[in-house]
Amino acid sequence: VMKNARNKEPYPLAYPQPTRLTYRRVLKKIARPLNRFIERHYCVFESSRNDFRQLATQFDEELINCCLTWHNAYASHEAVESFVYDVPLSVIIEPQYGWTFVEPFLLLNRALTFNYDIPLPSLRQYLRARIGRGRRIQHIDAVISLRTHSDTSYSHTVNDVFGKIALLHSLGYLAQYPLLISHTLAQWRPFQQAMVRMKIPTNRFIVQTDQYIAARRIVYAKTEGYTRATFDRILSMLSVPEPPEQGTKRLLICRRESRTIKNLDEVASVCKQWQIELIDPAAMSYDEQIALFSQAEFIGGLHGAGFVNMMFRQGKPLTLLEIFPKSLISPHNYWLASQYAYHYTAMLTKQIPDNVSRDHDEFTLEDYVACVNTEHEIETKVFKYG
Repeated sequence: VMKNARNKEPYPLAYPQPTRLTYRRVLKKIARPLNRFIERHYCVFESSRNDFRQLATQFDEELINCCLTWHNAYASHEAVESFVYDVPLSVIIEPQYGWTFVEPFLLLNRALTFNYDIPLPSLRQYLRARIGRGRRIQHIDAVISLRTHSDTSYSHTVNDVFGKIALLHSLGYLAQYPLLISHTLAQWRPFQQAMVRMKIPTNRFIVQTDQYIAARRIVYAKTEGYTRATFDRILSMLSVPEPPEQGTKRLLICRRESRTIKNLDEVASVCKQWQIELIDPAAMSYDEQIALFSQAEFIGGLHGAGFVNMMFRQGKPLTLLEIFPKSLISPHNYWLASQYAYHYTAMLTKQIPDNVSRDHDEFTLEDYVACVNTEHEIETKVFKYG
């Protein structure tokens, strides 16, 4: 069970923890003096996040209050800051996850953000590449690494990749060196469309497929998670216009894959009574998402990355309803909503089988869809969630 590092309180939900392999501990211990040296000498920007312990957690469901309070204290204690490092040392970036090593094989831990549960690369494969018997090595002078965990998950892409790009642009780094991305991110349509809006041409990117990248200099960054400062920089880079003061669209986010609404026809008929539009952001272009969410007065749905589009309201009046399965209560949309002073409400599913994984999508549950009238009064109707 996860415990809060400050007050030793166990986390209310028993998430599986990453395996603490000896290999990982050894690599980090060997590289610790190098990483401390880099932190002292090559940090060009650093800032700390807001104190999330001050956020109120007064929801109807006690489990939501408990989980979000825990997350607030944990995030505040961990001091999840933003930073930029400009390191003039020879490095190798492996292709599978984006781990960076100072040659010969010293782990540069902060170069890959959110790496706590990512397997480390094979030393054997690296040595084979060095002697020319494995994957090829591409040599370049300098690179900005945008490699990150789950870079084609929309919330990670916006907060981590777009956030890094916007931060580096504000510091004047973006035009200096090529940008390293994974081949999956390069082929992902929302990323391609966002780069068009940011006016970053494709020839500015190095796409890492199965090759190692060897560079004599590396710039890497991390952004403060789900803060207004980060998202305002992203909005500026995306050239998002000012939204109307009063929104007119009521939106219920429906996913096509995991966390789907099984009886969608029933939900659609209920939403129609209250002029709520069912949407799937994944089926829309990025320009269409910006135009639609900029006009929203209400956004509801099952917990997911689509809520990140609340940023397009830019602090204008907005009501949010996020519905959580009991096994997955995440604070990120709640944090972002608090940054923009939106009215945020959360609900739980009624029940979940104990023997079902939180990522499972084949079971059926009873849940509620919130329908708001013109005065934002909530009426609930039952629907099934899977």
